[in-house]
Amino acid sequence: MATTSYFPPSGIDPAMAGFLIDDTEDTQDLIALIPYWGSRGIITMEQIPKKGWFGKDDTKLTKLKPLPDGAPDYERKIFDGLFGSSTVSSKQEVLISSLKDSFYTKMASAKTLLKAKAQIYYEAEAKKMQTRTIIVTLLLGVFLFGFFLIIWGLFAALAVIPVTVFLLFMTVHLVKKNTKGNKMLSELKGFKNFIKIAEENKLKMLLRDSPSYFETTMGYALAFGLFNQWTKKFEALDLQPPSWYTSSTGAITMHNFSQSFSDSISTAKATMVSSPSSSSSGGGGSSGGGFGGGGGGSW
Repeated sequence: MATTSYFPPSGIDPAMAGFLIDDTEDTQDLIALIPYWGSRGIITMEQIPKKGWFGKDDTKLTKLKPLPDGAPDYERKIFDGLFGSSTVSSKQEVLISSLKDSFYTKMASAKTLLKAKAQIYYEAEAKKMQTRTIIVTLLLGVFLFGFFLIIWGLFAALAVIPVTVFLLFMTVHLVKKNTKGNKMLSELKGFKNFIKIAEENKLKMLLRDSPSYFETTMGYALAFGLFNQWTKKFEALDLQPPSWYTSSTGAITMHNFSQSFSDSISTAKATMVSSPSSSSSGGGGSSGGGFGGGGGGSW
């Protein structure tokens, strides 16, 4: 059973934390890198108010400095996709709206890189078994579909499809973490649980010892699908919103910041996975409301 932890595991960024908590490379696991960068002084984020009757709010990301050496490839894929691969430290800006129907390829690549990077936390043999099971299930499904179609007709054949899908979904349980992965998962569950149950007095103590505690943890709450719940716990405290985020409302209070940032991230999430063929749902890999981490695997 996971013990309560007040901090995320050392050396694990929000994207990897979001992956390991549910074995899925969700879009918002990678979106959670944005507040992670903000807390480290790498970027700033600004909500731009809409212009005109038919305009929409936009968000501007400004690069203050390059990623540190040794940043994982999935993180660099997203960062370079936003700001280019230049290593110069001069400011560079990008509007989220400019990423519409174009950034989805970089997001898909980053998901693949994240999944590959996470393999050090999983049993290799279990992954091989899952792959073999998926292949056998698909071949059997195709065979039974054709067999049922010939013998009993279309309706009987169609019944094979949901059964096959269900069996494919169940293969996620064949994926197993190794000792290192289980240890990391236990720590992550402990921190996720604290986000859910944290009380005001404990948060005051943590803020007293670490004034930037909220900033450095909000990315993880976002990846876990608990950002709104986490932010609400800080609204009653005498805490200033992160200085790297500004908006048309001024983000004077934590409540205003929560609303504004949630809107900006929701827009960014939809835009960064939009594709020309399906701008409203392209990219996949995301699920749940409130920036949820999703459930189940997609190996």
